[in-house]
Amino acid sequence: MVVKEVYLEEGKVTVNGIRLRKFQEELLYSLDKYRRILLRAPTGSGKTFTLIVSLLKNLGRGMPVTGLYPSKSLVYDQYESLKNTLIRMGFSNNGDYFMGKIKVEGVDQSEGIPEEEEVKLRVVKLTSDTKREVFESLEHFIPNPKELLLVLTVPEYPYMFLSTLGKSPHSSQLIEMAMKGIRSVNMSKATLVNLFNDFSRFFNGYFFVDEFHLYNGIERSSLNVLVDMVEFYWKYLGTPHSIVFSSATPTSMTFDKVITAQSGQGNSVIRKRTKVVFHLVLGERQATTQSNSNIDVSNRGSNPQEALVNYIISMAEPPTKKTGIILDRVYYIAELCDKITWNDVALIWGLDVSYGRCVKRDVGRESKVIVGNNALSFGVDIPDLDLGYITSNDAETLIQRFGRFGRMNKNISSNSPSESTAEVHIFVEANKRAADSLNKVNGKELTYEEFIQLINNIYQGRVYDKLDQLEFSRLREKIIFDTFLLAYYIANGDMALPVMRENWRDVDATINVRPSSEDYFKIFAFRPEGIEGKICGDSGTENFFTLLRNFRYNSEGDCFQLKDPLKEYPYLLVDKLKGIEECKITTFLDFMDKAYHPNLVLSRNGIIKTKPKNIDSLKNTYLIPITPKCIQWDNFSNMANLVSSYASALVVCEGDLKEYCRYPKALLLFL
Repeated sequence: MVVKEVYLEEGKVTVNGIRLRKFQEELLYSLDKYRRILLRAPTGSGKTFTLIVSLLKNLGRGMPVTGLYPSKSLVYDQYESLKNTLIRMGFSNNGDYFMGKIKVEGVDQSEGIPEEEEVKLRVVKLTSDTKREVFESLEHFIPNPKELLLVLTVPEYPYMFLSTLGKSPHSSQLIEMAMKGIRSVNMSKATLVNLFNDFSRFFNGYFFVDEFHLYNGIERSSLNVLVDMVEFYWKYLGTPHSIVFSSATPTSMTFDKVITAQSGQGNSVIRKRTKVVFHLVLGERQATTQSNSNIDVSNRGSNPQEALVNYIISMAEPPTKKTGIILDRVYYIAELCDKITWNDVALIWGLDVSYGRCVKRDVGRESKVIVGNNALSFGVDIPDLDLGYITSNDAETLIQRFGRFGRMNKNISSNSPSESTAEVHIFVEANKRAADSLNKVNGKELTYEEFIQLINNIYQGRVYDKLDQLEFSRLREKIIFDTFLLAYYIANGDMALPVMRENWRDVDATINVRPSSEDYFKIFAFRPEGIEGKICGDSGTENFFTLLRNFRYNSEGDCFQLKDPLKEYPYLLVDKLKGIEECKITTFLDFMDKAYHPNLVLSRNGIIKTKPKNIDSLKNTYLIPITPKCIQWDNFSNMANLVSSYASALVVCEGDLKEYCRYPKALLLFL
């Protein structure tokens, strides 16, 4: 099976000799005219360049442009892509600063964009790794036409500002006021003005929200309220701009403008001709489809991820093309990296450590082979990545992963097809749906749209977990927005009182939080997680639940053995669930005190003898016990197992240890 080259139509506008594609040009003319813009374009179509498009509207105005990305890995990757693009445009580079001339041709004069302008641009990465000095310099930065600012960050950046600059205790006081309806606070007005300014820093500008469809659960809820705050700022400070959302799938949010990049038209090649080989993984089943050049039917593993790992380690020689291998679970990445014999293998995953023969990299552009999971799937742009081995549980993720491969090299003319082709191997569970769909297209050449339809026929759609519909999520949104309103009101005085009353969101229930400024700040931050676990024999820490899901826990050292990966997911076993308050936030220790004989079960080493309440990482956490009473899931057990595979969550089962638990009765969502 072959997927044909993908073409996009070009526009009339050029920037430093680079011709905008039609959808980029449409975006240029839509900025400031529409509040929320949804951008839908194939992977590799040039969505990164939309940041440059936003800067064009900013020439002579000096407002900041902010790009929001789901993870810090994508922030680093976008910085590298943007840096390379600016250098292609003739800019010189000195640290975070880029200096050069922007020359625009073919633009409608009514837009007021100058044809030529000398530009000093500062591009800043803001993540949890960013030094305090950078935050301090931005605190005193005043946007001006002589020095443009482009910020690449994650959506929790306002909270990083406040915590890095030592202002989280003041924020916590405001959160407590919003929760309890208090209208007086022991803080100076100057402190509150600074607090409001720090939180709303960069609000007076353009926003680009990349991979919007990736936000799920509480993160989706947090992003929604951040958007509400930005739009409130625009409305009442008289500075309307645009938020551009990039999404590969439909979303529940409403938009004022939808821009779609139609592939198959025009003369700009964005994707190479790509050979696709499907590997149908039987597990214990018998083959109903014959292997051929495009379909491989095998029982190399019990599931597609295991089969992919076994396929790679069976290869005698490393591939000659630059290769990407994308899996889901950290466990399978660890297994692959432990057994692979190749050299120069980069590792892109959530942990900040290397593993086996795989070396941890932020991007891994220079390596011959790149192994990763979602950090590699969504947004990381590796030039000349022309051989891929991938798997996925849903259509949207598979399409994103496929899009990492066969992208046109920016150094090759986009008006002529590449001399080479790409090749992607897809490992999928063997079932009638997949076999029938593949037999219909066997040996054919498909357009990109036909291939997307094939993937949608084979895979289920991405599952929406609905965690943002929990009562806790609903109340948390209100409290966060009301906290922002309080800061706005106090900073602006009585003249802002009518505005606050008009927009106030009544909190109609309580969230029980210990009277601690640290607890308030953590629970109401963008990602209320930050639960770290220790690595045995190492002073470092990593995300506790990533470690718990994938590696053996050592109860004696209260740490995780990275050398001993675990295949089965852990779960909490209780004699019975009675006495537990469902759907409400509570402390972990209070839950454990009320639970009947709780034990943490790991299949390989059985019940941990140390009681779960003795795990140091969990002692100060909060959790929400979720049962069918709390959330509308069609199949509670399946969804609970799914959520516990990626969130800070643990399934709960009742009974004894006669067999591994597959049908949980509850889900503990940790905060």
